[in-house]
Amino acid sequence: DEMFELFAVRAIAGGTPVRLNDPLLANSDVVDFKLSPDARDVVYLADHDHNDFELFGVPTSRVSAPVQLSSGENDSITQFQFAGGRLIYVKSASSIQHVLSVPVDGSQAPVELGPPARSSWSPVPSPEGTVLMLSATDIGVAQLYGAPLDGSAPAERLSGPQVSGGDVLEARATLAGSHALYLLRREQSVNTELYSVPTTGGRVRRLSPPLPLGQEIGRVLALEVSADGSRATYTAENDYTGIIDLFSVATDGSENAIRMHAPLSFGSKALDSAFSPDGTRVAFRLVRNSSENIGLYCATSDAGGSAIRLDDDASFRSVSRYAFLPDSSAVVFSATSTLPFTEELFLVPRDASSSPVRLHPPHSQR
Repeated sequence: DEMFELFAVRAIAGGTPVRLNDPLLANSDVVDFKLSPDARDVVYLADHDHNDFELFGVPTSRVSAPVQLSSGENDSITQFQFAGGRLIYVKSASSIQHVLSVPVDGSQAPVELGPPARSSWSPVPSPEGTVLMLSATDIGVAQLYGAPLDGSAPAERLSGPQVSGGDVLEARATLAGSHALYLLRREQSVNTELYSVPTTGGRVRRLSPPLPLGQEIGRVLALEVSADGSRATYTAENDYTGIIDLFSVATDGSENAIRMHAPLSFGSKALDSAFSPDGTRVAFRLVRNSSENIGLYCATSDAGGSAIRLDDDASFRSVSRYAFLPDSSAVVFSATSTLPFTEELFLVPRDASSSPVRLHPPHSQR
């Protein structure tokens, strides 16, 4: 009958699937759904009446019937997510974006969290589930706002004053939840800067250093945050040489940004980085002098010591992927060997106290 519906079944014990949605009219569909973090509830998007898609919440056990969570005619729901026992969703009405919050059980009506805007980015709940970060555009200037998830207080603008043409490019809450980091582009230029502000409002601090006198190009690129939210790393292109450096900085702005490695030569680039689970180390990849050799390095997250190369420069041609072990003691990485040109998996202590160990037999022995 070309109808899409939503069912649940026990993952281990199995059994008879249970239909979660109410009966649909002909040619109606469930088009999207999301599970709550505890898997007790599911929210789905469906067009029950052929005209408008609405959000419905229902327990995965189907102990009670679905309840409609969203409301409004001729609205388009563009995204939704769980946060702090509530559902946060974005709807578009007459080209205006609205960010709303509603209890998952539908016990209260939806409340609007931020100022309506002609364009709005994804809302970002802080980890403690109390503050929502969002970016909205007003008269050509993007701003960052924060508001309680339940809408109990008005939204507060968190980003500092901006001139026309300045845009908040990206907004994200640190995992500690106490600060929000955002990238800012000013005056319609290609330059981007990294800023920090408490999620409850307060002093805005610039985390990336100002451009040197006479330098016109400066872009903050990839951004990573430690598990406890206390530090961030970012790559930045700061001149015309094509050099991209990796920096570490305290997310509260209490320390200046520190370069994670020795000065790089023309054409060298820091590609990416990853924090160890305990937040004390950062692994990152560098490509030097525009070569094809991509090396893997590790340093303390506060850049207090010299970066150590983890892969053997003579044995590996390029490191492609890497990750810390859960206990942060070592790094697993895949690399292309010099001879033969095959990609293999290795394990190495984070301090490079011993050489990398291949985690499988050589290809020639398989």
